[in-house]
Amino acid sequence: MGVVVWAANSAAHGSKRDTPHAASSRSSTSSPIPLYRLHSPEARDHLYITSVAERNHAITYLGYSDEEIAACIWPTVDAELVPLYRLHNSEARDHLYTTSAAEKNRAIMYLGYSDEGVAGYVSAYEAPNLIPFYRLFHGRNVDHLYSTSIVEKNHAITYLGYSDEGIAAWVLPYQKSATVGS
Repeated sequence: MGVVVWAANSAAHGSKRDTPHAASSRSSTSSPIPLYRLHSPEARDHLYITSVAERNHAITYLGYSDEEIAACIWPTVDAELVPLYRLHNSEARDHLYTTSAAEKNRAIMYLGYSDEGVAGYVSAYEAPNLIPFYRLFHGRNVDHLYSTSIVEKNHAITYLGYSDEGIAAWVLPYQKSATVGS
């Protein structure tokens, strides 16, 4: 990954960086894993998880439906990756994912979210083989939607009432023929 890359999350979190960041040539020591995307029509919530057991529990007992594998992320940290924090607001029934520790702390302190730990590890910067993980928000439904598809992003903004919150992270695309850990 030894290229010059640019900071992500600038539009959504006010964390714009003035200079590019040079990623090291070292690759992650762990294999990427699927990030499952689930949706609860009743709660109007999108849930992104890497655990097959948690995925099955959410489908069987919590009313979520399996939508697709959203992307691939890493299960462990290394020098090039940052945590993708997972938060939940039980009153609003919304899951929020962010790479910003400051945003995580503000959401906990002021917006009623609770910390559910780290969903996995992602890149905060653009790099070869990585794609944007777009973040959208529906204010009336209080739902965060994340997608790697520019077509889905534009459709959600134009027709479904979502607003663009920028790029949440940079992730690996899921390829059905690719071998990923579980």
